[in-house]
This record gives sequence, structure tokens and C-alpha cells, in this order.
Amino acid sequence: MTKALEQARKVGTKGEVPIGAVIVRNDTLASAQDQVYTLLSAQANQVETRSDASAHAELLSLRQAAARQQNWRLLNCTLYSTLEPCAMCCSAALAFRVSAIVYGAPDLRLGAIVTHYQLLNQSHPFHTISAVVSGVLEEESAELLRNFFRERRQLGSQVRRPFSDKNVFWKLRKR
Repeated sequence: MTKALEQARKVGTKGEVPIGAVIVRNDTLASAQDQVYTLLSAQANQVETRSDASAHAELLSLRQAAARQQNWRLLNCTLYSTLEPCAMCCSAALAFRVSAIVYGAPDLRLGAIVTHYQLLNQSHPFHTISAVVSGVLEEESAELLRNFFRERRQLGSQVRRPFSDKNVFWKLRKR
């Protein structure tokens, strides 16, 4: 989760919403009962950079992990995210067959695991995510987001945006 937070911090300074995600594969060695953890991907939100609403950290991380292991089935893999995944990212996690999801802060607006929707409670014909852990480094994840949006609000009050002008809406309405 600390790696996901690192990713989030990097993009937060570039104007992206600071959300990070990583995929870790858990392999059990047959010769010994040891667990080996392999970091397959580490990504951050790139919605603004790519002008792509689907460029969420989780989705980019899932794609990168699948490409790295040349297999879209991310069996025995865990998705770590600094924020509770949205419906799109939860659906993608199911499609990519991840085994578990671990996240930091709840997403009160779009969270699709517990907070807003309970997408993973629905039966899925092909795959079930066996474990969900919430609240890991929750305060650090939430604080990063709070600070980012506080700064954006302060900047926003200084910068005039096209649709913040009420006249734009009147012009559209008159048509």
C-alpha cells in the first residue's frame, strides 16, 4: 500500500487526483511453504493527463500487470488502491480475476465495494473476489485527497472557468 501512496503523491503534484494502485502476485513455493510476493504494476490516476475518463489508477495497474505476465487472468493477485474502487474498476477487477482487493480511504461519492454500491456482493458468473480489506493506511490516503481538493478549491476561486459563468447557462437555455 505504501507503493500505491507513492504513486498517488507523484501525480497529485501534476494536477491529477492523487490515487495510486498496485498489483501484487502471491506465489507459494512448492518446495517450501513460503510466500513470494511479486510487484506486477504500480500506477497512478491519469485521467487529466490522457484526457481519458477510464484512466483510473486501478484500471491502468490491472492492464500493466496483465501485460507484464502476458496473461489477463491475474489469479493469486491482489489489487491495492489508495481509494475504494468505483464500479468501473471493481468490474475490471472481476474481469481480470484478481483474488483480493485492499484499499485505503472510502469513496463517499463513487465507492462500489461498501460505501455507495456493493458491487462485489452481487453474484458473478465467472469469478468471485475472495477477500476485501478496507482502511489500510486510510488516514494517509484520505489526507492526501483532502489536501489536493483543498488546494484545487483555493486555486479555483482565483481562476475563472467557462462554465462557472452563469451567463453561459443563460445562453444555452435561450436556444
